[in-house]
Amino acid sequence: MTDLTLTSPLRILIADDHPDTAEVLATVLHLTAPGPVDTVVVHNGLQAVHAASHEAFDTVLLDLEMPLLDGMEAASVIRALHGARAMVIIALSGNSAKIQAARSSPLFDEAFIKPLDMDAFLSVVFSEPPTRA
Repeated sequence: MTDLTLTSPLRILIADDHPDTAEVLATVLHLTAPGPVDTVVVHNGLQAVHAASHEAFDTVLLDLEMPLLDGMEAASVIRALHGARAMVIIALSGNSAKIQAARSSPLFDEAFIKPLDMDAFLSVVFSEPPTRA
């Protein structure tokens, strides 16, 4: 992956059922981005699917343990709506078993355990996405 220099806003959907976590992520992304970033924050998997079905996103950050639809289910629906690799989907969780499952799943491009290794996380979010099939 190469470093990304943003000229048009990078659109990022953040789905986490803990509002403080979601807002901190949005703030960190805005403060550290190499260019303009638009973030949309939702608090459950159903809202994530709704947002992804009505707006175009470059990256989707999904907590794996959300109400209504968990992150795995939401990723499956989003991939079905947009094609296998229309956007980068990153799994987030404090549960290491869930992260291992996400890393083994073709639904996710990357998975990070909470608390996040912020350097590694930001490196992935702000890197040029791999060529998608």
